[in-house]
Amino acid sequence: MKNRIKVALLGMMLAATGCKQFLYGNAVPPLRVLVFNIHAGKDAHGVDNIERVAAVVRETNADIVLLQEVDKFTTRSGKVDQV
Repeated sequence: MKNRIKVALLGMMLAATGCKQFLYGNAVPPLRVLVFNIHAGKDAHGVDNIERVAAVVRETNADIVLLQEVDKFTTRSGKVDQV
């Protein structure tokens, strides 16, 4: 009985591996991650640039985007909901 379970598990593992190679060959599809400190949506001169930040995020085609210093109704960002 134990041998049947081992054979079944081995078969499932081989089947899963075979499906992956069929879909992607030997290459693993890349995962693009963007980590971006937007500095409260302002550039180096303190000018609002949240639209440019959004454009850069879109241009990267990242699968996962992690933004830092995103404000929501704070004084430094003019009480704007940047989210």
